[in-house]
Amino acid sequence: MKTKLKVTVSHERCMGSTTCVFLASDSFILTNENKAEFIGQNNSLDAIKEAAENCPVNAIRVEIE
Repeated sequence: MKTKLKVTVSHERCMGSTTCVFLASDSFILTNENKAEFIGQNNSLDAIKEAAENCPVNAIRVEIE
């Protein structure tokens, strides 16, 4: 069974570095406003957590539900 996650991206903090898209490309996209958006738990938990941990402005929060 897949671990259920709650992932939030602060658009106020996001600077569009694309690190999350690079590390978890099936779970994050970059919007037209150059802000990251979580689109679903389509990568592994480890990849999503790595994306959050490597965000240069700590805009991504991952919580296990």
